[in-house]
Amino acid sequence: MRFSRGKDFLVDPFQCERIKALAVKEKMKNSKRVLQARKNQVQQENEGRNLLIDPFIRISRKHKAGSYAFLKVFQGFEKLEVVRKIFGKDTRRILSELRVEIFERDGFMGVSDEDGHIFASGHYLRSGDLVSIYLDVVHELVHVRQFREGKELFDERFNYVDRPTEIEAYKITVNEARRIGLSEKQIYEYLNVPWVSENDHARLARSCGVRLEEISETVETSDGGVSKSK
Repeated sequence: MRFSRGKDFLVDPFQCERIKALAVKEKMKNSKRVLQARKNQVQQENEGRNLLIDPFIRISRKHKAGSYAFLKVFQGFEKLEVVRKIFGKDTRRILSELRVEIFERDGFMGVSDEDGHIFASGHYLRSGDLVSIYLDVVHELVHVRQFREGKELFDERFNYVDRPTEIEAYKITVNEARRIGLSEKQIYEYLNVPWVSENDHARLARSCGVRLEEISETVETSDGGVSKSK
């Protein structure tokens, strides 16, 4: 074995195998430490909310503007049951080919209607709430599948909250939100996106099956009035 100082050292084969075995063992220990650290991080991020985001999920928040492999930015999503239901047996292949375009301005996330890649605001990835980003990724992956099926993502015949592609994506996202432990009120708040009115917000929630009767606040009705939930 040649080292930087130019000296040659001979190591017998048994010693080489022992060194390899020790290296593998140390690597396994490091992997366990990394996984435990990730579990601790998720637990801290979810503290007080009793959420169940899987510990193998990792969202990279520090990428600069540019194009990246989806699984480099959003690690572990190919293992999620909800995502595997979206894409079926081709989940890993599709996500391995998927690109994410990060742009440096305010905004959220979306899917291109030209080639079906995901775009995301770098500012949102850095400062957004972990749970909102997680659910947004699930939502946008539904749009990726819809694009691959040839569906019109921005059908202008429909209002945003009535658009079939949005209803489908939000329904799947709402179910995932329940799975990880969000209450109906928290789900209702998640659906309150800046570009819809209060009236449309309530209609979207109803279309997605949010149980408004469980929300202890005033909810605007579709006819412009208000109803008091129990």
